[in-house]
Amino acid sequence: MVGRVSKFSKAGGKSEERVQRLQSILEEIDYQGFKYNLRELADCNGTSYISVTLEWYAPDRDDPDKTRRLSYSPFYCGGDETERILVNAVYDNIRAIEEHERAEMFKFRGKRVFDPHAEL
Repeated sequence: MVGRVSKFSKAGGKSEERVQRLQSILEEIDYQGFKYNLRELADCNGTSYISVTLEWYAPDRDDPDKTRRLSYSPFYCGGDETERILVNAVYDNIRAIEEHERAEMFKFRGKRVFDPHAEL
């Protein structure tokens, strides 16, 4: 399955060419059913940029027989990024997601000893 840009929301003045270019790059990334959503945003000065959100399914931390849909908005881009920069950004963020999931699921003597959601 090739990566999929499942939706795009337009909210500013970014050229359609840049958005289509980013979509075409993201659609060629294939990793365990991850999907990529683009959303164009504008800051208070009217500068537009694009938010990239990753979506995927993972085992539920409390009931691993069930899955849950998760999403993470890890980064923003201006649309001028090279393929290498965009692919590296997605890879780095998937690596961080996998590390987070591993920490959630790892148990020692029945307890989550690396739980990223636990209070210190």
